[in-house]
Amino acid sequence: MKVIIVDDEVHMREAIELMIDWKSYRVQEVYYAQNGIEALKIIDEKKPDILLCDMEMPVMGGRELLREIMERQIKIQVIAVSGYSDFSYVYATLLANGVDYILKPFGKETLVNALEKAILKVQGEKEEAVKNRQHEQMGLAVANQILQSFCRGEAISEKQIQEAFVKLGAENGKFLLVSVLSRNASEVIENKYEGDRELCFFTVGNVMRDIFKLYSFKQDIYVDEFNWQIFLQEKELNPFRVSDKMKIFEKKIEEAVGLKITWVVSLEPVELHDLKNILGEQNGILRQRNVWGCGTIASLAEKNPVQSDGVLSLELRIISVMENKDREMLKKIIRDYCSSLKRGGALKLQELQRCTADMNLLIGRLAARQEREAHAELLSLWINDIDLWEKEVLKRLDLLMDYFRMKEEPAEIIYAYIKEHFSEDITLSTIAAGLFQTPQYVARIFKNRYHMTIVTAITKMRIEKACELLKTGKRSVAQVAEMVGYEDENYFGRVFKKHTGQTPAQYRRGQSE
Repeated sequence: MKVIIVDDEVHMREAIELMIDWKSYRVQEVYYAQNGIEALKIIDEKKPDILLCDMEMPVMGGRELLREIMERQIKIQVIAVSGYSDFSYVYATLLANGVDYILKPFGKETLVNALEKAILKVQGEKEEAVKNRQHEQMGLAVANQILQSFCRGEAISEKQIQEAFVKLGAENGKFLLVSVLSRNASEVIENKYEGDRELCFFTVGNVMRDIFKLYSFKQDIYVDEFNWQIFLQEKELNPFRVSDKMKIFEKKIEEAVGLKITWVVSLEPVELHDLKNILGEQNGILRQRNVWGCGTIASLAEKNPVQSDGVLSLELRIISVMENKDREMLKKIIRDYCSSLKRGGALKLQELQRCTADMNLLIGRLAARQEREAHAELLSLWINDIDLWEKEVLKRLDLLMDYFRMKEEPAEIIYAYIKEHFSEDITLSTIAAGLFQTPQYVARIFKNRYHMTIVTAITKMRIEKACELLKTGKRSVAQVAEMVGYEDENYFGRVFKKHTGQTPAQYRRGQSE
């Protein structure tokens, strides 16, 4: 909290300062000015919360200062001080959001009472502002979820869609719609963002908003990591201009993030009631794109169409190798199946989606056969790279196979190991190797026991230790970062702020108050 004392008499400013134990009221800074002009400059730069203001001053008096505060709509709590009980002063104080008007000479108790009233009001307004921000964020999240459901093809009323767009800042009018298909999103999220999907999308969204910064509305909505939509509005919507910007966007996110994408733009501005049809048309176009890794000769695909029962015909063989925990045979079965898809030449995404739907049915049935309840994450229907599809299938089947052995290695062993070594360069692979288990198995049993990933647990322990070290104030931020396992001080600062809401320096200052 910050306070400014404005009085042309030095001894009055000093007297007010000495009367109050500022630290006990969590006042971090006290500023001084001898007239209204100086006060306004400090208020603009430092944004104090409370103003103690004498009414009779040269250059600019208290009444003129309060009028400026009122006209500029500056949020500050005012305590007016004067040697006169003039009604015009009282009235000016009330207009400027004043909390008290005290007459000179005054004692410590009078000043303390006025200050406490001002502090309570500041705290109340800040709490209300926090509640309002939380309410606003919740509203934005709900609007985003409604549009996500709409983009997934769920039944959402036009009124709900319109209200969601308005909540996110759109105007009642036409949109240009871009549907995007990512080739390698899951690998980028896993390898570059340590599994943090939200951080990856946040980065992608920032790049998009920078490219389309002159547009009045730009909103990205993610169906999943492989498929998302961009809704755009501006005064003159030009599909060709949007296409040019999408080419820049495509290049930039591959350079900055590593994502490889393809996309389709609506041919003309779209009314709200037509969005559903246009979205369906764009998804249909994307489904006709060739899957990566399956050749380029379309005629071969026509001669060797993918049979929808192909995946389901593997069920008995997969069940057999899973019961025997034969990972090598499982890999061979899935690899051979994917090789058969590749031999067919060019494969449309629509055809691979049929295989994906069947594989999801099979994964669901395998999960249901477990002796204990098992969660099976389904494949995205928008995976469009055959090698990635093979990898994602094996990852899920591996997890189901591992579930049979969950009782053999308690997660407490893993937790104890992390607690001892979190400041070192440890990874899921090193933990798994130390326990003679697969990374997938270790990740699964740890998350089932502690309801968080191993990466999250390591980060949590590092931040907790960093907070402990910062409280002492004996080491620099760079030293603390290194002690908890971060070589890059700037990266440590970003991670620390993400988990605590403060920079390391801000946290340290807060602990010393």
